[in-house]
Amino acid sequence: MNALRHDESVQKTNDFSSVSKCSMTAAGYMKDEFMQHFVAKKVRRTPLINRGYFVRMHAVHSVIDTFLEAISGGAFTNRDASVNSGTGYAHNCSIIVLGAGYDTLYFRLEKTSVKIIDIDFLEVASNKAKMILNTPEMREKLSSVTLDMPEKHEGFSLTLSSDNYVIVGMDLRNCSQFVNLIDHLKLNCDAPTMIISEVVLTYIPESHNLLQCQKILMTLASFFSTAVFFNYEQVQPEDSFGKFMLQHFRNQGSPLQNTELYPTAASHENRLINCNWQRSLALSVMQYWRDHISSQEKSKVSNLEPFDEFEEFYEKCRHYVISLAANGGGACVLDKYSQSPHKTHNPENQGIKYLPCLAAPSAFMAYSHSSGVVKLLTADGSQQIVIVLVGGISPQSTAPGAAAEMDALQITDGIWAVWIPSRMLDSDFIRPLVHHGIYRCAENELHVIGGRTSPGKSNYRIYRLRFDCIRSTKLELRVAVFIDTIDSNVTDAPITFMQRTSAAVLHQEGVDNGIVILCSSSLPRQGTSLCAAHSRLAATFTPLRSCAGQCPLQYPSLSGGCNRILFSGGMKENKAVSDILELRLDKSTGIMNVGIHECGHLGRARFGHTSHTWENFLIVIGGVSDDADAALPDLTVYDIENRCEWNFQLQLTPDCLLMLFHHSSVLLEDFRTIVITGGGGNCFSFGTHFNSCFCVIDLDDLLKLCRNK
Repeated sequence: MNALRHDESVQKTNDFSSVSKCSMTAAGYMKDEFMQHFVAKKVRRTPLINRGYFVRMHAVHSVIDTFLEAISGGAFTNRDASVNSGTGYAHNCSIIVLGAGYDTLYFRLEKTSVKIIDIDFLEVASNKAKMILNTPEMREKLSSVTLDMPEKHEGFSLTLSSDNYVIVGMDLRNCSQFVNLIDHLKLNCDAPTMIISEVVLTYIPESHNLLQCQKILMTLASFFSTAVFFNYEQVQPEDSFGKFMLQHFRNQGSPLQNTELYPTAASHENRLINCNWQRSLALSVMQYWRDHISSQEKSKVSNLEPFDEFEEFYEKCRHYVISLAANGGGACVLDKYSQSPHKTHNPENQGIKYLPCLAAPSAFMAYSHSSGVVKLLTADGSQQIVIVLVGGISPQSTAPGAAAEMDALQITDGIWAVWIPSRMLDSDFIRPLVHHGIYRCAENELHVIGGRTSPGKSNYRIYRLRFDCIRSTKLELRVAVFIDTIDSNVTDAPITFMQRTSAAVLHQEGVDNGIVILCSSSLPRQGTSLCAAHSRLAATFTPLRSCAGQCPLQYPSLSGGCNRILFSGGMKENKAVSDILELRLDKSTGIMNVGIHECGHLGRARFGHTSHTWENFLIVIGGVSDDADAALPDLTVYDIENRCEWNFQLQLTPDCLLMLFHHSSVLLEDFRTIVITGGGGNCFSFGTHFNSCFCVIDLDDLLKLCRNK
């Protein structure tokens, strides 16, 4: 790509960002009455994008407010004393916005004591100045306009100038021209200065060998003796979400140039120190959301729009960083954002190991679906194992119908798969059924329960799926599915929170009929999870008496076993948790009256994962977390008796991009195998990803690696 096309692509990111900020403010997340004037056509973005831009704008505002409060509170001393010493400079401080685009900070701030300088490409700066001057609501906010026509200088152009607001057309890569700009504007370099860079430096082209970014940072550090630098950009390029993110920007013609050089918050801190800033601090946007946005603000955000894309939101936040640097008295601003240690649990951890994994191509791409297993009897008396994927969001579609024949897809020898789209499940579904529970009631029968078709529309029906084998050869399996609904009491109080439903079967020794344990979660702002139980052959649910129907967690993963169910992870008070809870059957009475008890903690908090119990191990697959910057391991094996764990990354081919959230997984006891199905999600503004393979995990290989310490 030539330099001109690259610059044009980078400038287009300003247009997308402006529309997104306008959408976010229109939805009520923050106030900005001026952004609408820079947007030709308003578009309502998804709640996920609105939330992402809210956190970004909140962080910028927070640091600016802290900076200005420090000035008014007298926190700047020594050379900073020139702020109020009558040195002849007109303003107490300056805010310089690099790559400002159509940012409206000047109009939102409305502080005459602050001089704001917006810098961007000349074309962007010229367009911005014209729109401001032609919009009465903004022009009237300007104080003593001294320039309303572009004025060319050596290395830069002024497109608008007033007493306390200047718009500059300048190529940041020519940072040597900063000297001329500062001299021309008569900036006091000893007065408190804040420099803002929102997703700017990361676009500096590779042709400049990245030294230009260092020069910019070093130039700013050398000019301003009392300063705060704010940088916001992408990180974590090595995991699947990060790779998908990088590919998106490459496809847009604006590849990220710095992300692989500075992949973590720690590397951003070192980068700033190496560029001669006296102090630096960096935190992921996930940490900022968790620790620096109050519960009241989060509650307000939760009430603005229906929202249930927490996995994607957490991943988006984990892949952006806020890096701060300071000189002189500016260091006091960083103190507010210093991180207190986040509470984690540290069972004996054997480190990360690599687990070979069979990745079988899948024609069934879906996420937020559910998966179950049936055993079908063939004409010759043998059995075929079929994994059934039900519902979920998918790029595929099919005509509705209550009964159908279909060809199964062979995953590996003896293991097949079919997919039942939502419209086949119920022709009334206009949108896909997601986050529903599934359990087996007979060898060839599954029940599907709960879930939702939108954040405000829960599913209260139970669907019965019965499968028959029509034709079977070594290379072909054709099955028929018959679907109907069964009567139940799931609409009765208190089992009314079906937004996300997990189901697991608790097996009783010597009894063929298991007990289905149901955990239904509302949206987090409603703060409720309910547990209920019923006989696997019935459909009348009874709230568990031992816990009054209440589960202390939301969105936990359930795994069934003999006489007990394990709940792992989930959310509590809008934060991911690491709890492992046990619900055990009272053998004497056959009912749940012993409550839910803690039986350990995973090393890292998580939700959005799946889990299975095998022997005395809890096997946890994927999920997302808010407790650290690094991605979760693909797979964690937790020894319940000894309370230690092993973590694994799956060894896959480079072309297999695996996002382990919104996936499903099944345990095939006869094959001593776990199969991961589907997964992926709506990855912020980067597009939608669907996992394109089944992952087959051999339990013998897995546990052998655990035992070989």
